[in-house]
Amino acid sequence: MTKSGSSRLWRKSAAVVLVILYCANGPRAAGVSAVYRRTTPMVVDVSSPENVRLEVKVEGKPTAVTLMLASSGIEVLMRDDGNLADKVAGDGVYTVIVAVRDILHNFTPDDVYRNFIGYVRPYVGKERVGQWNVFFDILTDDVPPVQIRRVAHDIQCTKHLVNIVFPQFFEDFLRSAVCGRFYEEFDDDYDFINLIYEVSYFQNRFHANIRNDVTGIGMTVFDGSASYGSDGRLMGITVFPIPGFFDGAGPSYQHELGHQWINWLIVPPLDYAIPHWPLSDLASGIMGWAMGLGGQGLHFNFDLVPDDGDYLLVPDYKAKDFTDLALYLIGLIGRDEVGEHFVFDDQDQSPSAGILHGPVTTVRIDDIISQAGPRVPDYTISQKVFNVATIIISKERFVSADTMRLYDYFSARAAGREIVPYSSGFAKGMAKPFYLSTRRMGQLDVRIKGPEKICDFVQDSHIDLRDVLFMADRWLDRCRTPDWCDGADIDHSRTVDSQDFASCAEYYGF
Repeated sequence: MTKSGSSRLWRKSAAVVLVILYCANGPRAAGVSAVYRRTTPMVVDVSSPENVRLEVKVEGKPTAVTLMLASSGIEVLMRDDGNLADKVAGDGVYTVIVAVRDILHNFTPDDVYRNFIGYVRPYVGKERVGQWNVFFDILTDDVPPVQIRRVAHDIQCTKHLVNIVFPQFFEDFLRSAVCGRFYEEFDDDYDFINLIYEVSYFQNRFHANIRNDVTGIGMTVFDGSASYGSDGRLMGITVFPIPGFFDGAGPSYQHELGHQWINWLIVPPLDYAIPHWPLSDLASGIMGWAMGLGGQGLHFNFDLVPDDGDYLLVPDYKAKDFTDLALYLIGLIGRDEVGEHFVFDDQDQSPSAGILHGPVTTVRIDDIISQAGPRVPDYTISQKVFNVATIIISKERFVSADTMRLYDYFSARAAGREIVPYSSGFAKGMAKPFYLSTRRMGQLDVRIKGPEKICDFVQDSHIDLRDVLFMADRWLDRCRTPDWCDGADIDHSRTVDSQDFASCAEYYGF
């Protein structure tokens, strides 16, 4: 993570997260905790569905672990005895086979390709000591097909998604190493990188600031991009340990991206809940609110209606936007377009009561600028289009074609220009992609750029017959590092073959 103007602040808020409840009573309870969850296959295709192996790594000493199926309410015993579907006895990985009928039970379009399967429940004796929600990814014919291109022996990609096989990552979780491998094959053209884990770890998603050259937003200027393989371009990375929470159109995706600029203002009373907004009229925007410094981000789905010094909370579930102050900090509007806001003096009260009590403190943009300084660069010259690469990290082998297809779809949704339904855990609703949530002033370009350049063997900025002949001259040649037959052995399989030709075919005429 990066540093802002206060080291004390960063020690308390190093992990920037917005949590949507995933573990109903956990993941840690009574000394028993869930570490990760894995499904094989990762994505279920409704056109040819198959049973799924569900594995859950549990730490502690449960006497039993079950899967309570939403389809029937029946609790099915998960095994850790090396029998049937379980691979290794006593390794803490509990396994069960989930039938197709249970996977597709009550699956509807508003689930947005993710269906609730049930709860994993650990027991100590007769006492249930936890409960962990389980959702499966579902692929239907509504998801557009994709072309998958082999970039190297450990990298494949589509138009909006890269898959890197990186076993070591699941030992040390060194995100910079994965990004470094990405930059070995792709150009330094990206402002942000999303990292998705193939194996679903019970951890919060978060955004890490890698570089900042903006002043007036409460953060110091710094550049840590070199350690990730970027030469001063990469601004930040967002990490999704639970792949089922990744959706480019969803409010949580934008919330994490928003932490590149928001909220780092060490300006009372806005600094109460850094990196989120305090309980205020700002809370209803995408960045939400938190109960104190470094607290988890929470949704605030209410309109505030004045009532004799207090404020009544009227439920409001419309698609969320960035507030005007957030847009100013991102660099999309000027100071004159930011209205007055107010923060509740009593930050210990709960919205669940249906009313929030005054008094409140008014916050004006002039107050912010007098303490933090003006935003530089300002909105007239600030960056407004951001390139984003999305990488799914797999443990042993490439993810399936179905997985590439579904996650390419979720990645592409970030660049959408229409309000769309979304589903994130039990939360469902309508979402505005970044272009709409920023009032049509910000854009995300999520296309994977650059892989076609490795097919330009004659380096004339075109993929044409001369490049085909270049490969043909090396057909079935034996190749080795470091030149790999002058680059013609694209996937480093040690020979120039049909796979290499297929990898360049989609770029012919580019």
